[in-house]
Amino acid sequence: MTLQRVRSAALKQFAKEGYHGASLSQIALEAGIRKQSIATYYPSKEQLYLAVCEEVIEDYLAFMDEVQNDPLQLEQASVKDKLLRVLQANIGYKLKHADIHAFLNHLIHFPPEFLRVHVLQQIGRMELVSSAMYRQLFEEGMENGEIKRRPIEEALAAYYCLIDGLSVQLMLYDSKKLKQTMERVWDIFWNGLKKEA
Repeated sequence: MTLQRVRSAALKQFAKEGYHGASLSQIALEAGIRKQSIATYYPSKEQLYLAVCEEVIEDYLAFMDEVQNDPLQLEQASVKDKLLRVLQANIGYKLKHADIHAFLNHLIHFPPEFLRVHVLQQIGRMELVSSAMYRQLFEEGMENGEIKRRPIEEALAAYYCLIDGLSVQLMLYDSKKLKQTMERVWDIFWNGLKKEA
């Protein structure tokens, strides 16, 4: 379907070049259509970018929903194991969907100025869903005595820094080095969070 080819080509270009660097000509070339044909679906580059942005965010939210409803997360595993699985799933998703990961990096760090408010709202939607899940896990850990009692926001901020830091590493290093780094930083993170016996 031509519409999906346009969106896929646009995702690749926006992921690689950012909003300002991507060109409709290159998107059309990659989609195998004439540049003018893009206007049939999206009258402007801005509208195409917003459509891709919304598709990427919906994909990420669907992924978060899968993680939250994964039977492995709901079993009687420790909070430590659940948090580690969520972290691994998050990094695994970004490895599997490199274009989405790169697009989100551009979106978060260099949003087009005229779309900044809309972009921040979309990012807020993602954070609302992920933060609710993470908070629930931290609360569970504090209730069952696995995690030190502390303000949830502190644990949440540390967990986000862990995910974000590994996401940057993902762009710089191969999967072997990333796995080693994840194991090391996870141990440090958990040792700072866990309640001493």
